This record gives sequence, C-alpha cells and structure tokens, in this order.
Amino acid sequence: MNSGFDGTNLSCPVIMEQQQQELHIISNMIVAESFLRSLIKVYGKHTVYSDGGTWYPEACSYLGLKHLLHSPLEKKYHRKNN
Repeated sequence: MNSGFDGTNLSCPVIMEQQQQELHIISNMIVAESFLRSLIKVYGKHTVYSDGGTWYPEACSYLGLKHLLHSPLEKKYHRKNN
C-alpha cells in the first residue's frame, strides 16, 4: 500500500515550522509535568490552578491531578495583590 509519503517534503518550511511548534508544546508539557511532580513529592496531590497554558491540563491529567483555570477576574486580583 502506498501512503503517498516518500520523505521528499521533509524540508518544506511549513512542515518544519509545524514540527517545531509541536516539539515546543511537548517540551513545555514535560517541563510542567516535571515541575508538578516535584511539588507532589513535597506537598502531595492537590488541585492545580493555571492561567490557561495548553500544557498544564495534559500534565495534570497524566499525573492524576484536577486542573482548573483562573478566571480573568481572579488573575487580575492575584496580579494586583501579589
């Protein structure tokens, strides 16, 4: 069966940019997972609140943590008071 992929289009700038973006997202998820894992070791499992970074929900899911988003009002309050 011929999939139509022969490897000749790997240098296409659009594909390379898309692959770089995917690697960036995966890298951020791994960093978030590692960070959350270090917090779990010290504080145990708790709900994670984030600002909407796309990598936190996946990292939390992988670690079995509940993930919630801060509302814009909560983010504004925390920035003002911290």
